This record gives sequence, structure tokens and C-alpha cells, in this order.
Amino acid sequence: MTRTLLILSCLVGSACDLLDSNDTDPGTDIDTDTDTDTDTESGTDIDIDTDSAAQTLVGEWSGSLDQAGVVYSMEMTVDSLTVGAVSGTTNYPDLSCTGELTLTGQEGTAYSFDEVITSGTESCVDGSYAIEQVDAGTVNATWTDAANAQNTASGPLTRQ
Repeated sequence: MTRTLLILSCLVGSACDLLDSNDTDPGTDIDTDTDTDTDTESGTDIDIDTDSAAQTLVGEWSGSLDQAGVVYSMEMTVDSLTVGAVSGTTNYPDLSCTGELTLTGQEGTAYSFDEVITSGTESCVDGSYAIEQVDAGTVNATWTDAANAQNTASGPLTRQ
């Protein structure tokens, strides 16, 4: 399926108004079922593909992060994109630690996650990630220490 939507306004944390070019009543007549693409009430065709562009961050990613000149490998798995829910995991093979990611927000191709270290707390600390999707195969990841915002690490990750 293809996604054919015109989004007139969508603010994080508020409802989006969706408008078909022939529709004069925004926010209504949206057909979200998967068995048909015609809204019988208005005849408006709007295809919504739940596995489309909004889900392209879902998958396995790996790369290296640079933290003040110290470079280490990082693996990230994103299983879902539900705000407030555990959405994936992190693994730092060079540091022998792992963590869980909780999605805290999304705006366009920018995602924010809180990270809680679940093993290896002697070598890793909790933090947050800002992930910017460059394309379907690359994201830029920036980590910030939860206790010290000046302690950061960043680098590109590629889809595996």
C-alpha cells in the first residue's frame, strides 16, 4: 500500500488534522482499515500503511560512537515506536553493557529515547538518545549522559 496523506498541521502531543484536497472538513473521513481504501461515508480515498515510512526506524542498527575521543561500538535494536513504551535495546560490546530504550518523542525523522542500562552498570550509565534518520539505511545517533549533559557521544549507525 502507499500512503497518500496531506498533513496540514501536526504538533507533537496534539491531534493531527488530515485533509484530502477535495475535503472541506479536516480531521474526518479518514479510512484506517486495511481491507479497503474507500471511506463509504464520503468516498474519500486515503490509504494508510501501518508499515510505511513512520516505521522505518524499526530494525537493527550498528556503528561506532565517539565520546570525547574514545570510540566504541554500539548496536541498537528498535522493535516498535510507541511513545512511553520500551521500544528497543542497546548493546555496547566493547564496554560489556546493555540497555533498554523507551521512546519519549518523535517529530518527523527525529526520535528521542531514554536509555536505562540493564547490565554492565560499572562501565555504562543511563542517558538519552536523539536519533535523526538520514535515509532508510543511516541514522545519526547522539547520546547524552542523564547525570551530566556535557558528557555526550555521537556517530552514524547503519541498518543491519
